[in-house]
Amino acid sequence: MPLPEFAFQLRTFGTEFSKMTRWLLTEIKPEEITLTQFEILHFLYTEDSATFGQIGACAGMSLPNTSREVKKLIGKKLVAKRANLKDKRVYFVELTPPGQELMAASSAKLERLISGRYSHLNPAEISEVMQALDLLSEKLLGNGTAE
Repeated sequence: MPLPEFAFQLRTFGTEFSKMTRWLLTEIKPEEITLTQFEILHFLYTEDSATFGQIGACAGMSLPNTSREVKKLIGKKLVAKRANLKDKRVYFVELTPPGQELMAASSAKLERLISGRYSHLNPAEISEVMQALDLLSEKLLGNGTAE
């Protein structure tokens, strides 16, 4: 396949995947937090602990905006920050037990949404899609999950 066609298909797929991800996140996020705050919580749910810089890079936010959003989440008792023992200038942000509960409930809701949306797929098709996802992860993201 010529590279321009590959780039076009990859861009189209990426755009549609981004729309789907945004829709799913909007559907599963609790009403009392913003989508930006939920994205931070989702990142922490997958990473366990992260610095303000890592959170900002993932969410595409400046450090002051990241700090402001994390402070709001601390106020809601969904995250806590702790100083790095080796460098007191660096703080790690982690989910609190209520934050973990909220994200576990959101994760369960996400599984239900995905199951419902793709219930028309038979087991062979699901296997085929999973293999395709492994291949995409390996070839495009460098995750090395494909065999």
